[in-house]
Amino acid sequence: MMATTNCAGNGRRAHLETTTIAEVPRSLSLRGTSGERPGERGTFHRIGAANWIPLSRTLSPLLRRGEREAASDTVVVSRCDRGRHSWRLSCDKGDWKPRERSGRWHLSILGLFAAVGLCFCEDHAAFAKRAEQNYQEARKKFQNNTNDAETAWQFGRACFDWADFAKDDDQRESVANEGIAACRQLIARDPKSVAGHYYLAMDLGQLAQTKTLGALRIVQEMEREFKSARALDAKFDDAGPERNLGLLYFQAPGWPASIGSRSKARQHLERSVELAPDYPENHLCLLEAYLKWDDRKNIQRELKIVEQLLPKARKDFTGEAWAQSWADWDKRWKKIREKVKK
Repeated sequence: MMATTNCAGNGRRAHLETTTIAEVPRSLSLRGTSGERPGERGTFHRIGAANWIPLSRTLSPLLRRGEREAASDTVVVSRCDRGRHSWRLSCDKGDWKPRERSGRWHLSILGLFAAVGLCFCEDHAAFAKRAEQNYQEARKKFQNNTNDAETAWQFGRACFDWADFAKDDDQRESVANEGIAACRQLIARDPKSVAGHYYLAMDLGQLAQTKTLGALRIVQEMEREFKSARALDAKFDDAGPERNLGLLYFQAPGWPASIGSRSKARQHLERSVELAPDYPENHLCLLEAYLKWDDRKNIQRELKIVEQLLPKARKDFTGEAWAQSWADWDKRWKKIREKVKK
């Protein structure tokens, strides 16, 4: 029988002298890869897709949440209705909506996580159905062989994807904890499992969406797990450890509220492009960061690269497993071009 656990990480709990809840327009997200390659997840690559619920509460001066696009001094718990796509943030000012999960992950905890939004499209139901089927199949395989390493991390990945489409916090927490338990068991047996560390971080991102007071501690554990995955194999999931660390630092509030850092975000996002230059998600995440920073020189350079990359990528990343990713990528690419024209 598979055990589940409410894991919030081993990091120390931050001391909060006061607690205030306010609204905020920022969010954060992580992204993974959508394909069915070995070691990759097929849906939430950036961080969050389906029904991502970013934690946007500010707890005193320690925890502040914000959305990527706009900033405000208050924080509020925002909820996403769109499907997820990857762990990436796709929110604008005001109510943010997650998009269809295509294969990336995103985080949105206390100013850190913004769900990977799902696009509101007719394919959403199909994406959700596929994620649920993958989850049920992976769960059955894991329960029949809990000691198999590949079966364990594949179940952790399936939990991440299915949690994206959760109906409410209770379901998301339950599914995320299943994935967390499977990945923790795997890491206990094999501390050098890059997939174990990577999908543990992803599932922790899902769990964090359901928390307020424990979110910062979970974010810190996510950071540690992504770093562990990077140390073992930085190229895993098309440079997923680098990409998601970059997104985490990009979307999180800065010190002393949280771990956000522009310099670290730039370092990891640019490194993800170096390690996996053919993967569209890496370039889109970097472009979105450049736009946020108004880095015009690099924006123009990346625009040219992406314009040349996408036609080739459509031939390389094909099939049902990538449908969600392309729904997300096309939407984001259109939005990027519109912003550049302004």
